[in-house]
Amino acid sequence: MLNTLFKYWSYRLFSPDTLHRQTYEAFKHLLKQDGRAHDLMAELEILYYEGKRRDMAGIRSLFTQFSGAVQAMIGSLAVLKPTDATTLAQYHKKLDFYIRFLLAPPLQPAGKPFVLALSEITKSDVSGNKAYNLAKLKTELNAP
Repeated sequence: MLNTLFKYWSYRLFSPDTLHRQTYEAFKHLLKQDGRAHDLMAELEILYYEGKRRDMAGIRSLFTQFSGAVQAMIGSLAVLKPTDATTLAQYHKKLDFYIRFLLAPPLQPAGKPFVLALSEITKSDVSGNKAYNLAKLKTELNAP
């Protein structure tokens, strides 16, 4: 942060044209990332409000893109107003951590047994959906 402030005030005193150019480019980048973030947020809202189905890896990927766009916006804001952007970056880092924690895949048990008889499978989280459905079919059809 100190480096950013030093650079900001040096440009402001000795080369104001460079500062205006950087400010203009940062503002253009901010607007571009703002549009991108709004589009990604709209996709997330469609998933939530319209009940569209998507796997968790896709949702994590969508959130990663959204978080990247927000982080890029904060970077542009740091060029425009370096003193105010640091607090915003800290809040973003915190929220990003918490949401990634919520979207993290659940831990799978890695213990034994690695092979189960079809008669022992009673829940899908023990063996997975394919084996569970196969065991269910075997039980319902009384297959050997």
